[in-house]
Amino acid sequence: MKPFVPVYVPVGVPTFHMESAQDAFERSSAALKAMDGDFVCPEDKLLSLDALRAYLDPLAPDLIVFQNLTFANAAYMAEVLRRTSCPVVLWTLREPVIDGGRLRLNSLTGAYSAANTLRAFSDRPFVYIFGAPEEERVQEALKAAVAAAKVKHHMRALKLAAVGHTPCAVRSSRRTPTSCSSRPICCATDCGVTNASRAAAEKLRCSTTFRNSRTCLVFM
Repeated sequence: MKPFVPVYVPVGVPTFHMESAQDAFERSSAALKAMDGDFVCPEDKLLSLDALRAYLDPLAPDLIVFQNLTFANAAYMAEVLRRTSCPVVLWTLREPVIDGGRLRLNSLTGAYSAANTLRAFSDRPFVYIFGAPEEERVQEALKAAVAAAKVKHHMRALKLAAVGHTPCAVRSSRRTPTSCSSRPICCATDCGVTNASRAAAEKLRCSTTFRNSRTCLVFM
């Protein structure tokens, strides 16, 4: 099984306040790296679709943390959806300064555009987070999202072997060895929890395929 790969995708456009965007990028990268050392972070902000494509091309993400450093249109999220199939965390930053002038980042408007694209063109799960990298609730939400994505990633390689018999009237969960031959779940349902089922379990446990796989054995 390949290692878990979480990927930070900080997008924006260069027409906003780049000093504020750079500061947010550095703080966000540091927070994600401190949270999980396996986080893949770009060397610089992704301020064009070409930069985004070049960054994502060699990667196979298991989680995307998509952050609008500044406003960016729907094309950025559309590119992420086109190139990945993993869950998404949509992270919006607070404005660094509210002084009655032009917004420095306008991250929230970009997130609205990205979320619209997510809902309109994808049914994949996503989490929305609003706040600065140092906020405790932001870090807790990011940690929870990373932990959930890790569980999903590891479950892809998990095989379940059920040995025994299902309860009465629960026929939908019964499978014969033949019907399970091409499935990740293997069941022996023609015996109760008897010596026969224990023998089947021992035979399965000793098989080369079983010993070389990540398998959870469940007695029913």
